Amino acid sequence: MAKISIVLLVVALIVFLHVSEAQRSTDKDEQKDKEEKVTENDKDKERNKDENVLENDKDKVKDKDKERDKDEKVLENDKDQDKDKERDKEEKVIEKDLDEAKDLIAEDLKEKKANLKSLETQVNELTKSETVLDELGEAHKKGKSLKPYEKKLKKFNRRIKRTPKKKRYGSIIQSILKDLGLNRGRY
Repeated sequence: MAKISIVLLVVALIVFLHVSEAQRSTDKDEQKDKEEKVTENDKDKERNKDENVLENDKDKVKDKDKERDKDEKVLENDKDQDKDKERDKEEKVIEKDLDEAKDLIAEDLKEKKANLKSLETQVNELTKSETVLDELGEAHKKGKSLKPYEKKLKKFNRRIKRTPKKKRYGSIIQSILKDLGLNRGRY
């Protein structure tokens, strides 16, 4: 808005200069008639006045141009500051999102590590039980006594009872033991 008003002011000054020059040219024609009467000193004085007026007008136009340039620089600085503020806000939002994502990933990683550990212990228990059951099955096929395996099976049964009900994979093994008549079919 300020730029437009300054430009309009400059245009008005230029038009004023042209109009004043046009009037001066008509005035000069009239002055030619009067020149015969006017002395040379008067002519020099008038010329100096005209030159001073023109110089003053030019100085005013230059001053207005300088003011307009200053206003433009101020506007540019304001725009740059606004852009910097917006960038800072965006960076803060991005940093916050990154922190939240890091926290979520860390929690997920902890859960997965805990799941891996529990799975490893379950696998170990199942492999041990598998070997004991294989030995028990071979002893049963060969008709050997099952008494030596009774201790191992009782220990295994106690471990199974200590695990939470959701994680008890030993129920199949316990039913096999019950079928064989070992451990008195207790769960």
